[in-house]
Amino acid sequence: MSRSSRAFLPPLQPLLLWQVWTLCWLCGLAASRWFSASLTALLLLVLADSRLRRPARLLAALLVCGAGWGTAMLLHPHRPDAPPQWAKIAHNAPPVRVIGTISDVRGLPDRRLRVLLSAVRPAGDNAAAPLPGLTVWTWEQPLARPGVGQQVEVTLRVRSSRGFGNPGVPDFGLWWETQGVFWRLWSRGDMGDPHISGNPDASSRLRENLRSRLEDLLRDGAPLTQAQAIIPALLFGDRFHLNSVTLQHMAQATLVHSLALSGQHLAVAGLLAVLLAFGIGHVRPAVFLSIPRPKLILLCALPAAAVYLWLGNAPGSLVRAACMLGLLAVWQWRDTPRTPEDMLLGAVLAAWLTVRLIRWFRDTYVERSAEYEEGY
Repeated sequence: MSRSSRAFLPPLQPLLLWQVWTLCWLCGLAASRWFSASLTALLLLVLADSRLRRPARLLAALLVCGAGWGTAMLLHPHRPDAPPQWAKIAHNAPPVRVIGTISDVRGLPDRRLRVLLSAVRPAGDNAAAPLPGLTVWTWEQPLARPGVGQQVEVTLRVRSSRGFGNPGVPDFGLWWETQGVFWRLWSRGDMGDPHISGNPDASSRLRENLRSRLEDLLRDGAPLTQAQAIIPALLFGDRFHLNSVTLQHMAQATLVHSLALSGQHLAVAGLLAVLLAFGIGHVRPAVFLSIPRPKLILLCALPAAAVYLWLGNAPGSLVRAACMLGLLAVWQWRDTPRTPEDMLLGAVLAAWLTVRLIRWFRDTYVERSAEYEEGY
């Protein structure tokens, strides 16, 4: 290679092979929905990395890409062809009295709740086939705050999660499908005569008690102001008391990302770990002879990160940040030097697996709790 051609090479460190395979796997995942764009990304990756131009490596890249595509086709929930006969989704269909088990509850701006229901079926007809997948219920101006594991009975119209096509904007129908949600309900206040029964699970009840006590301390007998409503949004990921005007102002000031629970919020929990590590070193300085201070800080940060992950109800961005912290702690403990690319791509795989496990555990736990309550 001539000296002149070397001058145009970018001064970037090449990715390791496992990182390249991860990108090929992600291309395969995306190909199940965006085939042309994923194929273009794979071709650009082959052109950018000369190691993939060998026949054996190129074949391996195609196999890994195919494995990603197979994973997406196997694990991606497929939309059912039609709902059960009792669920009429036509525009002029009458409301149906349905019952379902709550699997997730999140507060949305303008005093709304987004409730995910599983095993939705007609009330009083246990023999009827339930709606496939999950059902999202948007409840504006709710009368109560239900918890995970409780059952809801309400009379509403069942709609498909896919609405009108909006070219140029995010496809929320596809996003709901990736969550396993195929149907939606909507109500306001006492519309549909909602009735909540059963007891929430211990984790949901404890989180709700902490949130309600915090709000009681903040309001001190008066309604929450918008400044006070930001605190539950930062701690619990609950935007119930925020309004759209406040979010619009924050978006105009490029601050709306601060409400998305992610690494910057997890760093605050890490600061507590720094104080704890320095406190341990002050009380017992000899501990640093066996555990260096950076390792002790990361060791103390893991419990704080786990608590905050539970407190924030484990959104995807917070799971990704927690996985990055966990990988950093493992590599630091093993004295293995790593680059930011290692943490980022490793966290992608770890977060994907973690989210899958969380959903599997949530759905299995809620389903078993519902069967237990029905039996007794």
